[in-house]
Amino acid sequence: MLQSSLPPSPKSGGVGRQVDLLATELARRGEAVTVFTVDGPAADRAYDVEHVTLGEGRWRRVLDVGRAFARLDLSGFDVVHAHGDDWLFGGRPRVRTFYGSALMEARTATSEVRRLAQLCYYALEWPASWNPFSVAISNGTRRYLPLVRDCVPCGYDPGSFFPGGTRSEWPSILFVSGTLRGRKRGDLLLHTFAEVRRSIPDVRLTIVSHDSVTTPGVTCLSDLSPDELGSLYRCHWVLCSTSSYEGFGVPYIEAMASGLPVVTTTNQGANEVLAEGELGVVCSPADLAEEIVALLTDKRRRGLLTAAGLKAAERYSIRLVADEYQRRYEELANGGRIARSRGGRASSQPRTSHGKGATA
Repeated sequence: MLQSSLPPSPKSGGVGRQVDLLATELARRGEAVTVFTVDGPAADRAYDVEHVTLGEGRWRRVLDVGRAFARLDLSGFDVVHAHGDDWLFGGRPRVRTFYGSALMEARTATSEVRRLAQLCYYALEWPASWNPFSVAISNGTRRYLPLVRDCVPCGYDPGSFFPGGTRSEWPSILFVSGTLRGRKRGDLLLHTFAEVRRSIPDVRLTIVSHDSVTTPGVTCLSDLSPDELGSLYRCHWVLCSTSSYEGFGVPYIEAMASGLPVVTTTNQGANEVLAEGELGVVCSPADLAEEIVALLTDKRRRGLLTAAGLKAAERYSIRLVADEYQRRYEELANGGRIARSRGGRASSQPRTSHGKGATA
């Protein structure tokens, strides 16, 4: 696998966490997995990690990631799975996952420099989207990359995110985001929380982010393990998101799997994952405070959303997501033909010279 950063590096973001989760699940199944990365320690991994060294400087780093990945000798692997930065790979066969659209990132950028950078990335995405083994994490992402034919969603770990536990005594809101800046709209979150406090004075807000704020009633946490994050989902009353754009929205499925109702501003990922509001509250920024207050004060409605979310979250288990990727690995390793067992189902183990399927 190719991924620029892995957790706990702050640069890893949601993509790095998904790669770590998928690689861990594949290794648990007995696959030989190596992740080539720039950032992220190799200790305590179920899979192998190979570090790629880059030059100094922000822009040199951005340009060199793709170049460094393209120069790797990957001839000893049966399958290459790129999670980005593969624009110099040409026609080399690989599975490629698109975790969102750089075009939408450009549209929601809050600075001209970021907007220009994302437009350049979008141009680089098109050659990779020609790959027949490319997948998008959502139909919304695929809409901006029409050459990508299939979708494989993001996943969550059922061992960390599950229902149960005891909710806090006071009304509580959880916000999970790598950063409060940009499309995550931290300013909207804090403005909304101030409005909610006028109706529910004892409400609390917990922010999981590398950023921090000093506001009454707000607690900031960072660098949490998946188990610690799962515990937070199980003790809060609602999850709130204020993103203007999400290619998918992993906190939505983690919350649903943990029995936590979701309220979010309208965005592409929320509309798809939450089924246009059937599995959670999807509203405009102007209505967000009102909707949060309504949900916090309606126990029956929270219960209905919890039940619906638990059922819907089952399809996003990392075990099912890994099944989808293994089928694609198998097809790629067999020259585009899926090996069939006697029962007609795809075999779970590719036939390789390594004994176990080896994935880079």
